Amino acid sequence: YLGVMMHEPADGREEHIAILRFRHEKDWELFRAWPLYQDFLDRVEPMVEGPTQVERLHGLEGWFPRDAGEPPRWKMALLTWLGVNGMVWAASEAVNVVGESWPFAAVFLTVNALVVAGLTWVVMPLLTRLFGSWLRGRRA
Repeated sequence: YLGVMMHEPADGREEHIAILRFRHEKDWELFRAWPLYQDFLDRVEPMVEGPTQVERLHGLEGWFPRDAGEPPRWKMALLTWLGVNGMVWAASEAVNVVGESWPFAAVFLTVNALVVAGLTWVVMPLLTRLFGSWLRGRRA
């Protein structure tokens, strides 16, 4: 289990979305069979309308809200490009300050680690919230 991201209902909808991340497909299957998880599902069932829906996402699409369907790929690509550019610039500047004397490989690997971490936990969640209406094709 690598973490969970919660999406609040959008535009007056009541649907809550939880994105759970796992290292491997096998880990997801073990989690679903876990008695504590099964107990949780049993306890929340009376509070849920209809059956729980599970979608398996692989890669970058997990960053984008799916409550009203998948946004167009060109919008996901454009928003990802914006986030990557900002993170590469910020991470490069930060590493240049502290790693001026570092070997190229250390700078390269550190910048890339900061970009991936920043995109995953800060930038993409923020951008998808800020541009949520645009991604779904609705006006704010």
